[in-house]
Amino acid sequence: MTVGHLGIATIGYLLLRRRSEASLGAVFAFGSLMPDIDLLWWYVVGHGQTAHHLYWTHLPSFWLLVGSVVAVIAWLVDRHFLRPLGVFLLAILIHLIVDTHAGGICWLHPFNDRMFYLFAVPNIHGNFVVSALLHWTFLLELPFVVAALWLLKKDGLPRWSELR
Repeated sequence: MTVGHLGIATIGYLLLRRRSEASLGAVFAFGSLMPDIDLLWWYVVGHGQTAHHLYWTHLPSFWLLVGSVVAVIAWLVDRHFLRPLGVFLLAILIHLIVDTHAGGICWLHPFNDRMFYLFAVPNIHGNFVVSALLHWTFLLELPFVVAALWLLKKDGLPRWSELR
């Protein structure tokens, strides 16, 4: 998914903002985009040689382990942190589910490294991003972007002061 995650992050933020939960909306937006932080490593260090969905930020097992440890710590130290943690992990789960449509996710890791996906996007243009943009599955992302733009037009741009 190339632009759909940004649309989903915006939709989540704006819907939570409507419920006067702008802070949780920001947590949702951050979580929606968090798995793709590996793109920095993929471009700069890996030079696009390995599918970035094989990095730890796209492994459900990693987020299950980290989420469980942080949830136990939050339960023992400060239970008010559990709600934002739940929203953050839900956003990551949505990201991984959406990536399953064409990018592939190793849902059974560490027991099996097979990538599960609904549609294969071959790298036929020499650049995976270009191949993804020109593949028909890119059309599945557009409703998220259109919905986000519609909500932005209706609700207005996010305000920094709401996040405090």
